[in-house]
Amino acid sequence: MSTKQKLKDLINSAIPDRYFVTHYTTDGYGVVFTFDDGPHPDFTPASLDVLDELGVSATYFLVGSYAERHKDIVKDIVGRGHLVGGHTYSHCSVAGLSMADLHKEVVGNGKRLSDLCGQEVKLFRPPWGKLDVRSACYLLFKGLQTVMWSIDSTDYKKSSASDIVAQVERVGLRNGDIILLHDDNDYTIEALPLLAAAVRQRGLGFSNLDAR
Repeated sequence: MSTKQKLKDLINSAIPDRYFVTHYTTDGYGVVFTFDDGPHPDFTPASLDVLDELGVSATYFLVGSYAERHKDIVKDIVGRGHLVGGHTYSHCSVAGLSMADLHKEVVGNGKRLSDLCGQEVKLFRPPWGKLDVRSACYLLFKGLQTVMWSIDSTDYKKSSASDIVAQVERVGLRNGDIILLHDDNDYTIEALPLLAAAVRQRGLGFSNLDAR
């Protein structure tokens, strides 16, 4: 295990899961698929179809400005049994924002998403995983769960589905892993059945962020 992963696990064990999570340490807790940067008009519906076939529930961290353009897709995500989290309104780094802008990008966006999907949105993932002390404390004060990841698929810079799977397997799959994916390209959609097979071949199952 890398030093970076050990540090992530240390942080994860020190802060309760209901506030901040990078990896679930509970025995038998399954692997979690998460998607950032949607909804995309083509690739998000395609990912939903594949997840239906696989019998896997996932979490979509949505950019508010995109969600407003594709309201039907947001409703479809929830209607198919998946979760919605916030990913800011304009896909900006929350580190260094003024308090007014932080509120707009995080809480305001969460309210918009809650209205769109018909359920309270309490999950948040900062773009690029960037947080500073002030924004982290603000999220804690607002009662949001900040969800990071234990495996970055780096799918956005891969040139094939097999490259994405190889990256995930290179890191090593464990119970409780949270895998970062993006629902905005063909390769990620093609990789989903391969990733699911890799998880199951290791005797692991799937969970989602609402199972806590």
